[in-house]
Amino acid sequence: MPEGHTHDDYDRLVPQLVETFEVAPDGKSVLFTLREGATFHSGNPMTAEDVKWSLDRAIALPGFPRNQMAAGSLIEPGQIEVVDARRVRVHWVRPDKLLLPNLAVAIPCIYDSKLLRERATAAAPWAVEFARANAAGGGAFRVVAWRPGQETILERFADWKSGTPTNVQRIIIREVPSAATRRAKAGGTAAEAMITAPGARR
Repeated sequence: MPEGHTHDDYDRLVPQLVETFEVAPDGKSVLFTLREGATFHSGNPMTAEDVKWSLDRAIALPGFPRNQMAAGSLIEPGQIEVVDARRVRVHWVRPDKLLLPNLAVAIPCIYDSKLLRERATAAAPWAVEFARANAAGGGAFRVVAWRPGQETILERFADWKSGTPTNVQRIIIREVPSAATRRAKAGGTAAEAMITAPGARR
């Protein structure tokens, strides 16, 4: 931005887990093709079934997740269609310019559905409690340590397929409640990649 702040540009969406996304000529659906060979940190392959399960989960969970998905007119599990192992189609219930940008926020992230289904129960079909305290995803970095209220340690995931691997090997995110301590640590070691207050955006 002109004043130096960063802001997501939802007019220029860039594929990450997917190789391509194509809006149908009638404007009523979008077809996503997943990157070949993409895996979760568990080693399980990322498939269209994982995408459907994860989006269905976000639609089904009460409160903020459901409201966030509805903001892009994703309101029914039937809107997510598995075409084959690497392709999934999302259908519009109505024309909505927010559908694609809404899929670029954190709520509809893609989970390792095999891992979470193994932890699901009849009372908790979406394994919410397990997912709150355990990593079940993919990406350029994987969680190797999480100490609530203290720090999170991430390490580069060598099998990441969604772009050029970064040279960064490890990220340490420390939570420092005291503003004075944060200021003192701001000139700390290079290993301290980010220092945050609880609730601050990370």
